[in-house]
Amino acid sequence: MNGRRRFSFDQWVAWVINPLGFVAVVFAFLILPCASVTVKDWSPLTTSDLSPFKAATEGSATGANIPFDHAFYQNDFSWPWALRLGTAVTVLVIAAGAGTGLFRSAERRLLRAAQVAAVAEVFLVLAVLSVASRMEETTYVVLANLVQLDDVSHFQITAGPEGGFWLSLIGLALIFAINLLALRIIRRRD
Repeated sequence: MNGRRRFSFDQWVAWVINPLGFVAVVFAFLILPCASVTVKDWSPLTTSDLSPFKAATEGSATGANIPFDHAFYQNDFSWPWALRLGTAVTVLVIAAGAGTGLFRSAERRLLRAAQVAAVAEVFLVLAVLSVASRMEETTYVVLANLVQLDDVSHFQITAGPEGGFWLSLIGLALIFAINLLALRIIRRRD
C-alpha cells in the first residue's frame, strides 16, 4: 500500500454525502416550487377575458417565499404565522442534518443523520400539504370575489405538491436509506 489512509463507506456518508445531501435538499425546497394551485375547469360564461382570471387563480409557492415573503397572489395575501413558522422550522430541521457529521462516534453520526432525515420528511410533508390546502382555500375566496358569485363550487381547483417537494422528499429518503445501510455495515464489521 502507499501509506495513504482511505475513507471507509461510513466516513464518505457522514462527511461527504450527508452534508451535501442535506444542503441540496434545502436548496431544492427553497428554490423550486413545492406547491401549486390551478383552476382546471371553469364556465366560459363567467368571464370573457381569461388572462386576469388565470393570473389571479394560478400560482405556486417555494419553501423560501412562504416564511420570508408575504406575497402569494397579485393581491395582498399573507400566509398565516403558523404556516410561516412551520415552513421555517422545516428548513431548519433539514439544514440541521448537515451538521450530523460533527458527532464523534461513527455510529452516532449515521444514526442521527437517519433520524434527522426521517423527522425532516414528516415536517416537509406536513408543511407542503398545509400550504397546498391554504392555497386552495384562498383560491376559492379569490374566485368568489373575481366572478362575484357566492357559490364557486362548480370550479375545479387543484392544489398539491410540485417538483421541489418531490425532489426534497426523495433526497431525504435516499439520505435515510444510505445512512441505515452504512450503519448496518459498521455494526456487521464490529
